Amino acid sequence: MKGIVFGEIRPFRVQALLKEYQEGEAVLGRLVQIKNGDKLIIGRVVDFHRLSDLLKDYDQAKLFDKRKESAVARELLSFREGIVLEIDLITALSGNTRVPLNFPVKLLSEVEFLEEFPFERNAHTGYLGHFWGTNIKAPLILQDFQTLKEAYHFFVAGQTGSGKSTLVQMLLALYNKLNPRMNFLILDTVGEFTASFKGERELFLHLKDVWWREGWEVYTPPENLALEGWELFKELCLDYEIMKHLDVPVKSVDNAKGGVDYLVIKLIEEARKQEEGTLANLFQPKRKEQITTGNLTDEIVKKVVSNLENDDEFVKSIYKRDDKARERVKAALKTPDKISKFLKALQEIVKLFTVAGTNKKTIREVVGGFLESALEGSLGKCVVLDFTLYKAGGNLLGLRSKYVRETLRWLYNAGIDLYRKSGNLNLNTLVVLEEAHNYVPKRIEEKETSTLSDEIVKYFIETRKFGIGWMCITTRPSNVRREVFDHSRVKFIGMGLTSGPDAELLKEAFGPEFLNTYRLFPDPSDPLSPKKEVCFAISGPITILSRQSPEFITVFNSKEDFLKANWE
Repeated sequence: MKGIVFGEIRPFRVQALLKEYQEGEAVLGRLVQIKNGDKLIIGRVVDFHRLSDLLKDYDQAKLFDKRKESAVARELLSFREGIVLEIDLITALSGNTRVPLNFPVKLLSEVEFLEEFPFERNAHTGYLGHFWGTNIKAPLILQDFQTLKEAYHFFVAGQTGSGKSTLVQMLLALYNKLNPRMNFLILDTVGEFTASFKGERELFLHLKDVWWREGWEVYTPPENLALEGWELFKELCLDYEIMKHLDVPVKSVDNAKGGVDYLVIKLIEEARKQEEGTLANLFQPKRKEQITTGNLTDEIVKKVVSNLENDDEFVKSIYKRDDKARERVKAALKTPDKISKFLKALQEIVKLFTVAGTNKKTIREVVGGFLESALEGSLGKCVVLDFTLYKAGGNLLGLRSKYVRETLRWLYNAGIDLYRKSGNLNLNTLVVLEEAHNYVPKRIEEKETSTLSDEIVKYFIETRKFGIGWMCITTRPSNVRREVFDHSRVKFIGMGLTSGPDAELLKEAFGPEFLNTYRLFPDPSDPLSPKKEVCFAISGPITILSRQSPEFITVFNSKEDFLKANWE
């Protein structure tokens, strides 16, 4: 394609007349170069239209070239109609230096498709694919948060099947390769990242094959990751409605709470007795407040439950004045089937907390490793928390929310601790949160979800200075609270968001003409496509061309291409 600058010239926008064009060649969204004296201007075609009466008379040609008989003027006069391109100006270069776009583009300057990228690769350059419609690799600058002295937040959106997981795994692999001290905390609620590190399933890329250091760990509760805290334990007892097995109606929340409070007191007392009975603690018994949920064992739970049958104080803690209700609970305590169900329900909760006699770690211990890594200046860590919870039982979505909430709370506190201890260091941690619409939804009905949502938004706003960056992944940006979208400096937008509130949000964020190119993104599952293509619009400070308008890329369609571009 060849053209000449023609027609209107405005700040950051010019028009060009298409001179040479191969029929069927893609134009919209393509990158172009304009040579303007000693400067090279790079732009993108954002629109085009047909002009039916190009030049009305010879006098108009004088506006384009004062030399009436010049070759360019004569060529223009030969056109009676033509295709006019609308070109957004992205950046200007003088040699290898970026210069401001504060000058008018010269009329009749030549316009051509960009054939090679005029930037040199540096130590933090990585590639996810090519500029859309070209064979030019699209460089991204991927620096860790310690180097930047602050964190970036990322927002990844696109319909199911748009390639979000593939893109994120490639991005994580690059950040890991280029930044040896960076930490990664992946909250995996679907199971794909866990499978990637374990080498399971058929995936585009297995992270275990490209993670150059062995500093990754996968934790799957309740097998090797434990919750902690008595208040959280009580919360789960009420959520699991364990008191209903003793004939306490589910709606009687206050009564159930009284019984759960008493039950926790008895669990702590029994755990303390058993601790004091061990040789290590005969002369240094633990105080009541030192007994943690991690001290719970199956033996302790069975002992406490077996004693409840003859414990009038337990019954009184549930119903202080209702004698009839007390008798109902006493009868339930003497019914083998009911007490068995009560014990089983309690054991389901206890197994989420138990640490004693196991190789489990608590969430606090796992997250604390990031703090230690930052303080010691050692290699970064990668932790995958497998929150699919298939083996945990109960309300999976509600339980996932609690695991997410506790993890983020401990991480936030670790970030504050480091910020207070050292002004020169930050936590240098990227948090990946799948299915963000479940944790920071735009529409909130439940109080618990509202609380977690408010906390995440608070973290989003406050934690950049702590070196904690968030990567929220979702299908539709309109289903996530607007604050998350707005505070994400780096945005990856996959295909399929071309209508409704999603399109309106993208139009507002990137301008109305963004959708002209974005709508051309192919569906990777289209059976009529000659090959599977995954495309994304990328906006933010990791891009090279522009910090203002998105770059359009076609992601590498094979692992080999990805590795060749970044590892060779």
